[in-house]
Amino acid sequence: MNTIAVVLIIVFVLAIIASNIALIRYSNKFQLPPSDKDKDKDKDKEQQDKPDHDPKQQSQDDPKSPK
Repeated sequence: MNTIAVVLIIVFVLAIIASNIALIRYSNKFQLPPSDKDKDKDKDKEQQDKPDHDPKQQSQDDPKSPK
């Protein structure tokens, strides 16, 4: 292979590597909004933390409980 072709290929590969590093550094400055999966996980966690029924509501619905 010609020496000039080898040098051009090496320079081209190094330029691609340098541009990727610069892109990573630049994109690191931005913060992405939470994804839909994160929102779904948060909703599931909130639902697990809440009781399935409200004790006050149950006592109103239960005819045996004193009012």
